[in-house]
Amino acid sequence: MRAVFIGLLGSLASLPAVAVTFSGRGHVEDGYHHSTTGASSSGHRIEALLESRVSEGNWTLDSVLLGRYRSQYDDAGGKLEDRMKSDQDLRELYLTWAGDAWQWRIGQQQIAWGRGDYFRLVDVLNPLDLREFLLPYIDDYSLGRQTRPMAVVEVYGDSLEHQFVVAPKTRTTRHAPAGADFAIAGRPEGLPEDDAHERPDIGWRGKTFVDGTDLDFYLFDGLSPDPLYVEKEGRLVEQQRRRSLVGASFARPAGDWVVRGDLVHLFHEPLQTPEGADNVPRTAALLGLDLTRNEWTVNLQATVSHRHGAPDSLQRDTGWEASAAVLKDWSKQRLNAGILWLYHREVQSSHMVKANLGYRPWNQWYLEAGYIGFSGGQATQYGQFDDRDRVYLQVRRDFSL
Repeated sequence: MRAVFIGLLGSLASLPAVAVTFSGRGHVEDGYHHSTTGASSSGHRIEALLESRVSEGNWTLDSVLLGRYRSQYDDAGGKLEDRMKSDQDLRELYLTWAGDAWQWRIGQQQIAWGRGDYFRLVDVLNPLDLREFLLPYIDDYSLGRQTRPMAVVEVYGDSLEHQFVVAPKTRTTRHAPAGADFAIAGRPEGLPEDDAHERPDIGWRGKTFVDGTDLDFYLFDGLSPDPLYVEKEGRLVEQQRRRSLVGASFARPAGDWVVRGDLVHLFHEPLQTPEGADNVPRTAALLGLDLTRNEWTVNLQATVSHRHGAPDSLQRDTGWEASAAVLKDWSKQRLNAGILWLYHREVQSSHMVKANLGYRPWNQWYLEAGYIGFSGGQATQYGQFDDRDRVYLQVRRDFSL
């Protein structure tokens, strides 16, 4: 794929310079967070992002550059400083050719599937970066995902659009190392990898519109981004196993509301168990409601998932998640206040809350202050970080080129 991509870039570069157009935008942001529990360090988080597009005729070259610096990991030493202090990332670089009834894209990119905001039932192509847990993802979904090399072909028919995806290089969920604020206690690190199941991920999405309803259908076969820990030849190794799924999504207006949802069935989902590892079928569904009225925005979502034939050692084979978000704007969207609540339950319940107040004094400047809190048992999704509550203040400068 690399040789093909370089050749395509060469073709684009040979086009007449006078026919090429360029556009770009981005932001620079400085945020400071302070622990309210004293259990973690405080510090600055500086982020700079640049998106650009070069186009000529049917050809487009898109790129996204991202840099981050986290002052709390200064002089942390070792793996902690290497993985957490700073990032310099060419997040996206892909070439697109668009015809009348089809287009293709090739390069480093991300693809979002499904209708869930915070719950990824069918959004399986790009694994998450969880070094800062879900905090970047809930602010900007595109910055919470990891990008990966993919080849994409989209074909537009009269009633059905097709999207075919091939991703040759696997990626795993990126976790925080030991000592970081959002490190998972007891998670093994540095284990050898077993790549016996590795081959390209492949996916298909069909998209249509029927009687006022957007409908999407999905097929996918690929590696799970979350490795299992298995014993092989007398030693513990990380092993990525394959998962296959079929799914569907919908979105439909209903008066002032929009109703949307996902449904997915995984034929064999890799699962860590007390005995080791297993492959278990799982079915999950999501239902969401959105309302926008008089500068109020309300978003409600809930999911339920069930593992079929799960081992008896698992205390619960059905899980629930929910979210509620409310945003109020004033002064032509210059001032806003919002609150987000996330809920997760398997054996025990856990919660995360984010409350924020934002102000835009000028068109390209944005200020925000807020609070983030976690609660629940030590073994739960959010409760494991119940001593990581924080208040924060951030300043962002947007720009365009």
